[in-house]
Amino acid sequence: MYCSNCGQLLKEGDNFCNNCGIKLVWPTSETVAETEPVSVQTEESAVTAAEEIPVKTVPEEEPAETVAVEPEAPVEETVLQPEPVTEPEAAEPAVEEAVTETPEEMAAAEGSAAEETAPQTESVPEAAEPAAEETAIETAPEEPVPAVEEPVTEEPAAEPVKETPQPAPEKKKKNNLLLYGLIAAAVLIAGIVGYNFLPSTRYNRAIKAADEYMLAADYETAAPEYLKALQIRPQDETASEGGLAALSLVCEDMLFDEKYDEVIALVDQWVPVVSESQLDNVRFLAEEAYGYKVDNLIDAADLDGARTVLQEGSDKGYDMSSGQRSLEKAEKYLQLLEDQKKFLNDMAAKLDSDDFEGALDQFKDHYEEIDYIDAEYGFKEPIIVDVSGKKYKKAGIYEDDGYYAVYYGEYNGDKREGNGIYVIYNDGSYYTYNARNYAVGEWKNDTPNGTVTEYQKIFYNGELRMDIVIKATVSNGLFNGPFEIKLEDETFYGEAADGIIKVLDETDPNGEANKVFMYNSDKSSWYYFTNDASYSKVYGMMGFGEQIY
Repeated sequence: MYCSNCGQLLKEGDNFCNNCGIKLVWPTSETVAETEPVSVQTEESAVTAAEEIPVKTVPEEEPAETVAVEPEAPVEETVLQPEPVTEPEAAEPAVEEAVTETPEEMAAAEGSAAEETAPQTESVPEAAEPAAEETAIETAPEEPVPAVEEPVTEEPAAEPVKETPQPAPEKKKKNNLLLYGLIAAAVLIAGIVGYNFLPSTRYNRAIKAADEYMLAADYETAAPEYLKALQIRPQDETASEGGLAALSLVCEDMLFDEKYDEVIALVDQWVPVVSESQLDNVRFLAEEAYGYKVDNLIDAADLDGARTVLQEGSDKGYDMSSGQRSLEKAEKYLQLLEDQKKFLNDMAAKLDSDDFEGALDQFKDHYEEIDYIDAEYGFKEPIIVDVSGKKYKKAGIYEDDGYYAVYYGEYNGDKREGNGIYVIYNDGSYYTYNARNYAVGEWKNDTPNGTVTEYQKIFYNGELRMDIVIKATVSNGLFNGPFEIKLEDETFYGEAADGIIKVLDETDPNGEANKVFMYNSDKSSWYYFTNDASYSKVYGMMGFGEQIY
């Protein structure tokens, strides 16, 4: 008979299973009669049934090795002996179940017993169950193994369960998850960073920022953003058009502040990247800056510096033709200045010898060249040169409202100060009258002050109409005190205050409605004007209104 709980082969007369310890109930004759004959098993039939169980058989030479395996741990550590359970004798169905149990059910029961024996393990390898069955089958004809030694053959089957560490795979799984997470994060970050550094992304951001700054009229910030976009996409039309608008406004302010070098350096960055359609406009900004820079050097008489700047611009491929013309013009101007120096020296020599008419003739002959200088270069400042070796040390050419004059006399720096001679020639291009005048007198702070004597000859269509000598007291360029005019053979006398001539009579002696300003010595003749007369600060000459004789 086999144990209904664990399937252990039992000896007749045993009350408890020598393997699992369960209390045994042996069947009576009535029980055998009630059950079907097929379910009653003898020791021989049990052995035969066990042999029919589809399990792997072990060769005959192996039983000794199987029995010889010794447990690695004491039996008490692996086999738990359940406490005896007293079952009611009336539980007859339990006996029938034990007798009618098939080998397959016995194997399953044996597996359950193994699980109860090793509760600390989560699962039992399937290979362990056949090992126990093989032992039972092989030892069936022999003497039963004592209960104490029986677990020895089953212990190796449960031992591999203890040697399998379960946390290791879980840790490895966690490590893998962490690694996969890190890789995913790295890929995500790389993607974000890569996207931000994509040329198209950087271009779009630059254009958007530039447009916003333009709307806010922040051109100094907009221009670099457009340039940034062009450096990403050279010759891009959109960035070129917007950039030119911002760049032009920025450069305009810089040119106004005379920051020519900054304009040139800025445009140099745009030229290689701007579109072909906008290239000429951008280059013009640099050419304009170069032009102003050259002009400033020319005005400072630094022609060598101007030549250096022109060469620099030409080497960069800029059109420096305008600056080149300015330089050529300046070089010609320098030559003209040399001519003016010779002219003024000749004038000074004639005035030293009181050859006033000769000086006026020379002035007349040189008038066209002076007029050319005025038209081409303008008289921003008088042309003053040294005339050493003469009575006075300096002479200069002056212009005012179409009149040209030469002052030869004493200077304080570039200011007329002291005694001097003033020569005026008017060729009649602005007025019908042609005048040849000169004055001798005192000057202070570039203006007639003191006693001045002026000599005037006025021609009309080549004929002398007036030959006048005016003597007056002048203060700050204006008649201020008594003055006289010698007209032909008669001299007239009058008074003025701050340039305004005093009216002597409201009507002339003939009863005409003419204001008398001057009388001769016996008042037999008079001199009058239709409006007031004053002295010119520039020329040192008297300004008449319409004169009536």
